[in-house]
Amino acid sequence: MNKLFLVLLAYIAWSTSIHAQNKILFVTSNQDFYGSTTISASNHFGEIIEPYEVFIQAGYQVDFISPKGGAIPIGYLNTSDSLQKKISL
Repeated sequence: MNKLFLVLLAYIAWSTSIHAQNKILFVTSNQDFYGSTTISASNHFGEIIEPYEVFIQAGYQVDFISPKGGAIPIGYLNTSDSLQKKISL
């Protein structure tokens, strides 16, 4: 993920923490396949955990929801990435 984007997220989290309730609602997808095809779809693991880590370090409580509730499809796990490896264990 773009490091500048992560720095921007951290700055926003830090600068608004005085006025916010310190809660983040993370909306994910339940989509298993692209449309009516058999092509698998999933949530990109790094796109979830990198901002999650920034928000947690900034003192936010992070909750996850999805339209159908329950488990969400996760893909694109990179176990050579230290953060992804730490969180996926």
